[in-house]
Amino acid sequence: MMATMGEAGSGERLLPVGKADPRRRRSLAHHALSGLRMARARALGGGAVPSDLADPLRRLRRYGLVVFENFLPAEACTRLRAAADALLQRHAEGVFVDRWGADHRLYLRADLPGPLGEIARDPGLQRLAEAALRGPAINAGLLVARLEAWPDNAGSGAGWH
Repeated sequence: MMATMGEAGSGERLLPVGKADPRRRRSLAHHALSGLRMARARALGGGAVPSDLADPLRRLRRYGLVVFENFLPAEACTRLRAAADALLQRHAEGVFVDRWGADHRLYLRADLPGPLGEIARDPGLQRLAEAALRGPAINAGLLVARLEAWPDNAGSGAGWH
């Protein structure tokens, strides 16, 4: 799998982290726009929702997240975790680390090859996003993160979520 992600130093699949990077700003702007669209969809209420998405959409709107039990087998999760850790290590210069050293984030392009990219492009998740937004959802990128538990850690995104 690692060979399909480009050789060391190629970096063509990474979105640089930093306030000055225009691609990151566009990604963050898209994230904010998606949030606004979701709030608008929530305010509008009903609408035709595919029956298989009704319960996940209800949970997403009520709790802000959806847990899909058995989305992947345990072995696949182990492989994905190893791939994510390898990417974080391999591209350490592009990893954002919070002030507690607990939140490690690497922003990647949505077209990342391999199993991590496949999760980002999962058709079922895409359908749920489009139902939640009541319109097209654009996958602007992939976030690979490792969150470590520390006593003073405020949580993911420094307590933002």
